[in-house]
Amino acid sequence: MARSLNTKGREELAVLRRRVVRQQSLERIHPADARKLIEKIDELDALIIKTYEIDENNQQESFNV
Repeated sequence: MARSLNTKGREELAVLRRRVVRQQSLERIHPADARKLIEKIDELDALIIKTYEIDENNQQESFNV
């Protein structure tokens, strides 16, 4: 079974967030660019949280964070 967007997608965004923070701390990206990227990641995370998915039993999954 494939993992849900609410689970796997949010994990992948967390990995991306850590990469952005790490790259900025190594001064490989500008702090303003890092802030913009983090804002976009936060927006995507919020949208994923609000997304309803259907599980393998055709039941709506709900995710409360």
